[in-house]
Amino acid sequence: MEDNEAAAAAAASVVEKAGEMAPPLKDKLAARAAAKTQKQQANSNANDNTNAVTANTPAASIGETSPLTKTLVAEEYEKLRHLISRVKGSRLSYSSPNSRDEDAFLTYQLLPVLNRGLEALAVQLESFIKDPKEGAGLQELPNPDSQERRERLLLEAKAMKIEKEPRPYETRFRQRFNPLTWLAQYIMRNHPDALNNGGQSPGLAERDRLLFDGIRQEVEAERGAREAVRRLDDIEAVFHLTRKQNGKFTPADLPLFVDLLDEFWNLSGALSDAIPDAVFLEAEEADLIGLAKRLKAERMMAGGADEAADEEGDGKGSGGEVYGKDELTPDDITIWWRRLLNEDAARLKIEMPPYALLASKMQEKKEREEREAREEAERIKREKELMAIRQEQQRRRDKYDYCRKVAEDDVHLKALLAGEKKLQGVEEVEECVPMRGDHIDCLRRLLILWQCPVRENLGGEAPWEDSDIAAVMDFQDLCKGDLNIEGVEKNGVVDACTAGALLNAQKFEETLKALEG
Repeated sequence: MEDNEAAAAAAASVVEKAGEMAPPLKDKLAARAAAKTQKQQANSNANDNTNAVTANTPAASIGETSPLTKTLVAEEYEKLRHLISRVKGSRLSYSSPNSRDEDAFLTYQLLPVLNRGLEALAVQLESFIKDPKEGAGLQELPNPDSQERRERLLLEAKAMKIEKEPRPYETRFRQRFNPLTWLAQYIMRNHPDALNNGGQSPGLAERDRLLFDGIRQEVEAERGAREAVRRLDDIEAVFHLTRKQNGKFTPADLPLFVDLLDEFWNLSGALSDAIPDAVFLEAEEADLIGLAKRLKAERMMAGGADEAADEEGDGKGSGGEVYGKDELTPDDITIWWRRLLNEDAARLKIEMPPYALLASKMQEKKEREEREAREEAERIKREKELMAIRQEQQRRRDKYDYCRKVAEDDVHLKALLAGEKKLQGVEEVEECVPMRGDHIDCLRRLLILWQCPVRENLGGEAPWEDSDIAAVMDFQDLCKGDLNIEGVEKNGVVDACTAGALLNAQKFEETLKALEG
């Protein structure tokens, strides 16, 4: 309830501050604050339900962290704070598209375990100094179990010096010991991505886990901010989306721009929540319109126009669009966005979504878009195939109708259908129809339409031949199989049953529909 009241108070404060601004920005910030409050209340209700479930859960099962472990983690983190601050302070240096965040990688991958390795090396050196025969065995000792013991051992290790003139029995042991090799082996054995807590007490293992996780979270947030600065093409794309939606882009549209950018990056509100409304109030007062042109003019007067070209651009979009006097340009937005994340983020307490989240969400979006593109391509391909099939169906249907009309008027085909005559063999016989003529051409056309092709370009003048008889037998096989037409015998003779089957319009239409699959 306290969180809800605080959120409501914050929303009211934003609305009150926005009262002096132009009505469009006031309305948009008020709606934005109300939406955030509603979302926070929904999340609070969900958390209340979760707390109700975990209230009866034993503390051991939840995994509480002991005060001593928290103290150790805080002490270790304090030692590394200046390095993490330097990483955050280098954001501008790593904002180019080709940057790979080498400093961030070394910070969260190597620094924690290197810090632990140096402590363990100090313990190893102390053991070596006290007893070279034991210490030279290169066996890694477990970390001390308390801060007090660790500090005492470190002080003792610093106070003791290895003798410059080793005794003869120590020489062979000291020659075997190489601190750099030992430290490298320690780092390889205890890499954060494959950390093995063997030999550590549960408290120390928990301390390391919390320390590594904390550093990783801070570095991932920094990498997320850098990645957000690098994606200038996305910034321009969302600029045009915002302008297309509103007809123009003014400072009052910055909340919409951030929300659309959140949607463009598939962050489900993580970016919108990270940018407070105070950012938009400051932007309204900062007079962003024409910012790129003003900066370019200032640099030109100072003789540094060439150096400013990459940051300020030319004040026009990539497509050479013309913008009104009250509109922001893509270059204005780019400068505002870079300054917001590079210079104002700490002051405005902007915590960008971590890089891992942005990368995973963008990968999800890419995979979804690729899947949708494949599905769309398959749909278009299927539509084209279906259209081609329907065109083929209509072409065959037209030819079939033509053959049926010929059969209605041809005396020889009528005789075949009536059973008065038949077409048998390749020799002229009195009880058979002639071996040449339009009826022969029609029969050949029908066989081709039934996918029982005869030799090409025979026409009606060529006599009935063996290839025609083979095609008839193929059709008769089809009648006894897929067409399931009774009375047709496989003998190569065109009789009343075979001729009737060739002109069976219902079966032919079923065959055409089967082409659709």
